[in-house]
Amino acid sequence: MEVLPEQLSNLHGAAVLDPGELTLAVDFLHVDTVLLKRLYVLVFIEHGTRRMHLGGVTANPTGAWTVQQARNLAFTLGQRFEDTRFLIRDRGSNFTASFDAVFQAAGTRIVVSAVQTPRMNAICERLAGTLRREFLDRVLILGE
Repeated sequence: MEVLPEQLSNLHGAAVLDPGELTLAVDFLHVDTVLLKRLYVLVFIEHGTRRMHLGGVTANPTGAWTVQQARNLAFTLGQRFEDTRFLIRDRGSNFTASFDAVFQAAGTRIVVSAVQTPRMNAICERLAGTLRREFLDRVLILGE
């Protein structure tokens, strides 16, 4: 298919993504146990492949814990981590400047969603909903 010169003007300003580059999204979801305790699950999802990475599960997520999970993801992804172009996250207090620095060291641009706009991180929100409906609602969880 041939591209005409007038069609090129419509492409001005459009982002051209390399298929080898990753866009990651991250979010927390909560799980209530049988013993009435709340656990928090950190999940990462690759936009291109819809591959989910479980960051970890904890009863008390802190900024330092979240940073360690980001480092673990970097180790797991290896070279693909270096190809990450964007990370989409919300404004949660657990996503500290140190968390962002782990990704920025690899050249990743951090995209912070606007206040009360879950659609900006829709793929990760949909993953959390699917995990809850298809798995967590059908399993009794005792602890971490």
